[in-house]
Amino acid sequence: MKRWFAGFMLFFFTVSLSACGLFGGSDDIRDGRGGRVPADDVTWHTVTFDSQGGSAIDQYMVSEGSGFILSQVPTRRGYTFTGWYVDAQGSALFSGAEGLYDSVTVYAGWSAMTYNLLFFVGDAVIYSGAYGYEDVITYPDPPAKLGRDFSHWTRNDQTFNRSRMPDEDVTLTAVYSVREYHLSFSTNVPLDPFEPFMLADIPYTIDTVIEAPEAAPLIEGWTFVGFFADPEGDIPFDFSQPPFPDEAGLIPVWALYTLDESH
Repeated sequence: MKRWFAGFMLFFFTVSLSACGLFGGSDDIRDGRGGRVPADDVTWHTVTFDSQGGSAIDQYMVSEGSGFILSQVPTRRGYTFTGWYVDAQGSALFSGAEGLYDSVTVYAGWSAMTYNLLFFVGDAVIYSGAYGYEDVITYPDPPAKLGRDFSHWTRNDQTFNRSRMPDEDVTLTAVYSVREYHLSFSTNVPLDPFEPFMLADIPYTIDTVIEAPEAAPLIEGWTFVGFFADPEGDIPFDFSQPPFPDEAGLIPVWALYTLDESH
């Protein structure tokens, strides 16, 4: 009885191990045709991934004839992944559904994302464009502004001078600096070179309200006529609307006198 029971247990244990694959059953590999072949007879092929600028994907092995799906998705800044292709040019999508019978390299396809670039001067958009990531940015010529010089472009109050597009929308605003001018006084009265005309230059900008001198200096033997924009006295100088030429600098103001005939 004990021998019979021991023999039965040995038979049961052997069958159980075979069912678990320890005696070869589960070492079989599906052959891609609905059947199975012993593991030692399986031919393996390598799938290599060329991400073409994207994140790296590790290669893996596929048994010959086995169908498979490429679920690996690489990432690339500024691009959308479009799938795995049979060649670098992306002529056709790769499909592993029919099974693999040789090692293969598949190539990532990419579609460049586009981002909007806006240039503002004040509240007006002077230029807008769509760019891909790392595209070279074309900067427009900012319009001229009276009494001001273009300084730079800003984004969120920070200077922006990149040559290539980032991977996001960008809005830029023009910043202008204020030109500084000086009213420089001269006179038609011949003066001692060591005693210059006693009216100091007046600095002003487009934002300045200029106060005209209350009076010109008294010069013995001469009578003050007025302030003029020219030495001939043809154009009275308007301090409320001084000129704003294209360049900063000195703006002449002529204090003209007539000779006092009583002297």
